[in-house]
Amino acid sequence: MYYFMAALAGIGGTALMTGFVYFISWITKNDFKVVKILGRMITNRTGRKSIMTGMIAHYLIGVFFAVIYAWLWSRGIGSPTISSGLVFGAANGLFAMLFWFTFIKLHPNPPAVKLPAYLIVIGAGHLFFSTGVVLWYL
Repeated sequence: MYYFMAALAGIGGTALMTGFVYFISWITKNDFKVVKILGRMITNRTGRKSIMTGMIAHYLIGVFFAVIYAWLWSRGIGSPTISSGLVFGAANGLFAMLFWFTFIKLHPNPPAVKLPAYLIVIGAGHLFFSTGVVLWYL
């Protein structure tokens, strides 16, 4: 039950984060769509298969982190509350920003993305992810 609920929470949190990123992309007219960018970087291609690869990878990563959140909560580290979730989301967001910065800088064919702005969107998106995880987990 514990892992099943965490997996559902990860899917819900990832969906909320993805929606936020797509909304920011639409508002700013910049392509910050993490699923598309991740898929392109994994496959070195564009198109439907690349986007599906990015989507699967992004949701699996979300489930992984939600399971970590739930495991930490079960050990008394934080709790499934909005405030605790935002702390986890901020930490997760900083980790994601570092990961993306490194991934893009080391990639042989990186996407043409405005890196500083993209990193800010990714960091902020993880606050939505963690909020979604908490709301789905409760």
